Amino acid sequence: MTRTTIDLPVDLRQARWRAPDGKRGGFVPNGKLITTKDCAFLKPNWSSLAVDSSMWSARIFVGFNVGHEPKYGMADLIRVVRKALRDAGEAEDASFVYQQGVYTHDDGTGVVQEQGAQVILLNIAGVPARTFQKEMVRLANVILDELEQESVIVQIQKDGQIKNTIGVTETERELDNNDDPDQAPRRRRSPAGLRFKRRRA
Repeated sequence: MTRTTIDLPVDLRQARWRAPDGKRGGFVPNGKLITTKDCAFLKPNWSSLAVDSSMWSARIFVGFNVGHEPKYGMADLIRVVRKALRDAGEAEDASFVYQQGVYTHDDGTGVVQEQGAQVILLNIAGVPARTFQKEMVRLANVILDELEQESVIVQIQKDGQIKNTIGVTETERELDNNDDPDQAPRRRRSPAGLRFKRRRA
């Protein structure tokens, strides 16, 4: 199969975060970047992260275990994301790729490593940064429910630079209307920037 080299204005390397309660997590990619439309393999060009116009993007990190037992896989994640985009009126194969890896989190009893993946989405439509961020958090909520997860992590980038890292959990889900990834944070943040958002009553 012929591989296509593309320029992705996204930093896709290892990610780490720390929650406000001090619990740490991370993601180490170890698979190929793939698209769903034709399962093409993609190879990012690290020397070309800079682009002519600003590009917002998101990385959504998720594990495949439920509890301590493996249950889901890449095919399940692809199915969930495609349906969520279709239900939102978006092209289900547009502007995103997947990559498998090792998802690490602290479940309260210790650090757990499991198979997982990241979904990379580009703001090709050029919607405002705040709107894009909210859309990504809504998608993370769908993944959280459909894959029975305790948490899903959303990392927002602009031209390959991290702007926000947001934790979505069963009890703390919704983004505050005032949060703008292009502005300075309005509230105290953890050292790694992870913020868990309170669900609005």
